[in-house]
Amino acid sequence: MAGCILHYRYRLKLFITRIIENGTKSIITWYNDYLALKYEIKRKGWILLSHPKFAILKKGKVIRMFNNDILIRLRYALDIKDSDMIEIFKLGGITVTREELQRMLLKPKNNNNPDSDEEEFIANDDMKKCNNYMFESFLNGFIIFKRGKQESKPGEPEKQVFVIKDNKAVNNVMLKKLKIALTLTSEDMLEIFKEAGVNLSNGELSAVLRKEGQRNYKECGDRYARNFLKGLAIRYR
Repeated sequence: MAGCILHYRYRLKLFITRIIENGTKSIITWYNDYLALKYEIKRKGWILLSHPKFAILKKGKVIRMFNNDILIRLRYALDIKDSDMIEIFKLGGITVTREELQRMLLKPKNNNNPDSDEEEFIANDDMKKCNNYMFESFLNGFIIFKRGKQESKPGEPEKQVFVIKDNKAVNNVMLKKLKIALTLTSEDMLEIFKEAGVNLSNGELSAVLRKEGQRNYKECGDRYARNFLKGLAIRYR
């Protein structure tokens, strides 16, 4: 299998696993200097799909679109109809046609079950990418769809609608906005995680729900995000 998988964890050394085309041999090289790794990627012609925990590289083509993965799992977990998905995007300020929505929700090449917690997501060639702006627009629309439009009271500062600055913040923002949309308490969220087999403490949950830049803020990894969506499916389906 041609390609390369890059996998890295917080506070640990970066490493890269190269998979030889015949699939019979793997070479693992440790990199102490991230700049050296970036140079190697550029020299080889691979494209890095930035994400805090996991990325898939393939020569000349990105094959993972994480927001689409979340969107597919969220739609499955809450059993949202196509017509409602289009309405939610509209409420968030994005016009999406039925054809575009269907392309966003195309099954990945590896045909992952949306209820699984596998990390790899290999996008279908015809899939329409859901970028961070579109994804957060959907989350904003989902809050309005579930709770109605909240008007700011006189004298109150207008709330910041878009807070996703980069891919590292996607999971945290998703959890916070789903908490608002579904009117979940912290105890509800802990129960949802528990139903998916993940036991979190109040402190751990509080850390991922904090505003980015605040003390004790912690990035939410993919495994926790996927298990939360899995727990939602168990609760709501």
